[in-house]
Amino acid sequence: MLETIQKAFAEYEEKMKSLANCLDAEAYHLQQVAIHCNRVSEECMTVGDSISKMDS
Repeated sequence: MLETIQKAFAEYEEKMKSLANCLDAEAYHLQQVAIHCNRVSEECMTVGDSISKMDS
């Protein structure tokens, strides 16, 4: 019985490590998306400023 529990725990531990790796990868991807969105936002503000200066 102890062997069964140890095996089940080892499988559980391996699945949790895999899940943690997936979450780390997703967090990295979301961070890259946030960086890109910030750059796009800055570019939009620059364009908006240029347009407002042209209208003045």
